[in-house]
Amino acid sequence: MKLSKAFTMAEVLITLGIIGIVAALTIPQLIKNYQHKELEAAFKKHYSMLAQAITHMDADGLCTVYDCYSSNKDFYRNITMYFKVVKYCEDMYGIEVDEYDKFCFPKSSNDTKYTNYTRKSSYVSSFLFDDGQFYTADGALYTLERNASYKAILIGVDVNGRMKRPNALGHDVFVFQLTKNGSIGVLVPMGADGTQYDKDTYCSKTSTNVLNGVGCAVKALGEKDYFKNLP
Repeated sequence: MKLSKAFTMAEVLITLGIIGIVAALTIPQLIKNYQHKELEAAFKKHYSMLAQAITHMDADGLCTVYDCYSSNKDFYRNITMYFKVVKYCEDMYGIEVDEYDKFCFPKSSNDTKYTNYTRKSSYVSSFLFDDGQFYTADGALYTLERNASYKAILIGVDVNGRMKRPNALGHDVFVFQLTKNGSIGVLVPMGADGTQYDKDTYCSKTSTNVLNGVGCAVKALGEKDYFKNLP
C-alpha cells in the first residue's frame, strides 16, 4: 500500500505564513468595504424615511416651507410627530443634562467630535445642526437648521448617531434642504442645483473647508460607487 507523503513542519509554517500575509492584505479592505456598505444602506434608509415624513406633513396640511414658521420650535415639533423618537435634545427628554454634548451637537460652536469630508479638519461648525435635534429608535440623530439668511430649512442626519464613527460630513452625516415649490416644501439633497451648498465646493476631495462634505448628499444618491470611494 502506498502511503501519502506527510507535510513537514517547515512546509506547514510556510503555508501558514502565506495565509497570514494574504489575510493581512485582504481583511482590512473587506472590513472597509463592509463598513461602507453599512453606511450606504443606512443613508438610503434615512433619506427614504425623511422623504416620507415630509410627504406626510404636506398631506396632513402641515407647512413644510420656511415662510410658515416664526420660530425653530414649531417646525421641530411638527416633524418629530412622524418619527419614532427616543431622545429629544431640546427638552432633554431621555438625555441627562450633563451628557448633552455626548449625544447632541453643542450650540453654535466648533464641534471636535466631527470632521469634514476629507477627515482632515479637527472640528466642524455646529451652527448647521443645532436648531433642533432628536434620536430615532435605530440610533440615528436628526438635526434642523432654520436659516434666516437663505430663508431655508435644512435637515441633517447622522445615520448612525453621534456615538458611532466615522462622524464625518459626507460619510455618515448628510444634509438636505426643503426647497419651496408653490406652497409646499420639496426635500432636495444638499449639493443639488439651487441648494445652499454646492457639490463641487462642499463635496471635494481636496478642500480643507470645515464644512466640506455638507454638499455630498446629492452625490451619495446619484453616484453608484460614492461610498466605495470615500476619502
